[in-house]
Amino acid sequence: MNKPIVVRPSNLQLAMSCPGQPAMIKDIPWEEPNEAMKRGTKLHDAMALLFQAGPSQWEKIKSNPEITDEEVTILQECFRIGNMLRPAGDVQSFTERKLDLKWMGLNNGKIDFYWLTETHKGVVLVDWKFGGAPTEDPEEHWQTIAYACGLATEHKDLGLETFENVIIQPSSRGEAFRQHTFRVIELRDVLAPAIKGAVKAAHLPGAPTVAGPHCDSGWCKARDFCKEYKGYKEAKEWAKKVAHKIEVATVTSGLQPVIVTPDTELKTPVVVIDVSIVEDAEAKKTMALSMIVTSDGTATAAGKLSKDVRKIARLIDENRKQVKDPFLQMGRKIDDAARKAMAPLQEAADHIEGEVNRFMQAREEKARQAREIEAKRQREAEAKAEKARQAEERRKAEVEKAARQAAQAAQKAADATTEKARAEAEAEYQAKMKVAAEAKAKQEAAEQKRLAEQRKADEAEAARLRAEEDANRKVAGFRKKDTADWDIPLMSKVPADWANLILIPDKKAITALIKSGKLSEANTEGWMTIKRGVAAAHSR
Repeated sequence: MNKPIVVRPSNLQLAMSCPGQPAMIKDIPWEEPNEAMKRGTKLHDAMALLFQAGPSQWEKIKSNPEITDEEVTILQECFRIGNMLRPAGDVQSFTERKLDLKWMGLNNGKIDFYWLTETHKGVVLVDWKFGGAPTEDPEEHWQTIAYACGLATEHKDLGLETFENVIIQPSSRGEAFRQHTFRVIELRDVLAPAIKGAVKAAHLPGAPTVAGPHCDSGWCKARDFCKEYKGYKEAKEWAKKVAHKIEVATVTSGLQPVIVTPDTELKTPVVVIDVSIVEDAEAKKTMALSMIVTSDGTATAAGKLSKDVRKIARLIDENRKQVKDPFLQMGRKIDDAARKAMAPLQEAADHIEGEVNRFMQAREEKARQAREIEAKRQREAEAKAEKARQAEERRKAEVEKAARQAAQAAQKAADATTEKARAEAEAEYQAKMKVAAEAKAKQEAAEQKRLAEQRKADEAEAARLRAEEDANRKVAGFRKKDTADWDIPLMSKVPADWANLILIPDKKAITALIKSGKLSEANTEGWMTIKRGVAAAHSR
């Protein structure tokens, strides 16, 4: 097998300390989850359920036979701390959020939980730890640092300023949670490039393997066949064997036991002050405190007591110096040996501190420059925005002024147009009224003429009909509507409403009249003439 080198957020901590570690484990098969892994997954799922669905899920969690009472207590503490870390104001919460970290060379990761507050321009990023083994503090925990870098890049449009990384681990022997605040500019300009550099180093051919305290965590799968770790382990065991205490010289003066070097000339036991001398000193003290000088005799006795006290004190001081001298010599030897051992360590510490200080100063300088650039950009943006606002106000004022002028001109034009239109409409109306009056006059004249002609025609027709009646008076035949027999009266006897009261015989009736002898055949034409006249009258 020759699988590609993969750096995951979970093994980034080892890759940062040992560039060769990812290459050493790339061909190791993925192990089946052990009990600790299963427990961690179970409790992570429970926390996700609580923060997604709320505290109403506690009964469901407590009734789960796979979750013990002790684990319920751990979950309660995690839930309490997680809510305690919630920022004030409006916030959003995200659980088991997948994150794209490929731009740093890492496989994608998944954040346990985080609070996002646009109000305070920050994120509280939480990582649950349910084991008891110690973990790095948040400021050195590269997995969560990588998550913060990825999240800061993903939410770069929100203008976030800080990330508070929190590791919550109630099962640890120390604090239940630890936290550290990162500035976004630090994540972007310092830590993300450091991660990229470590990932790049891990992909270089022959990347070195480095053994050290990071190997003791137990998470490295290459420990069983790593030569550097084997040498590191053997060195630790040797140091443990040779680090022992030499026999202690005990003194009867009340001094505490001390550790001495094997070549010391100190002999034991050493008597600094004998108990009898201490008792004698106490007696001399009692005598001196009780003495009152009232005569030459008591003065002489007091002088003698004073000499005895001073003599004993001088002897004790000389004895102290003589007995202390071997200890001083031993101390100087110990100090010399310690100085020899401390010198390279001090040099190493000075170099490391110098490098760290140089890095921190460079980082701070870079951050300061970035802050200045950001502040300058902000000032320029504000000035640009202010200039744009003023320009917009001027534009709006000009538009409003132009609109007012246009409205005034339009109103003036409208007023003028309206007056002109009113005059034109009035003129047009008057012209149309004049034409209509003329047309009406012509129409009335034509109607009068037609009526006159009609009267004249009616009079002519009436005259013609009267002439016909007179001509046919002797042959006219009528029958009243309510009679059965035909009568042949004279035309002068026909009533005025003859059209409604009489019937004019048809040809069949005329034939019957001829047969009955009431009408001669010679008068048939006269009947038909009358009939045509009546029909003509009806049609009018």
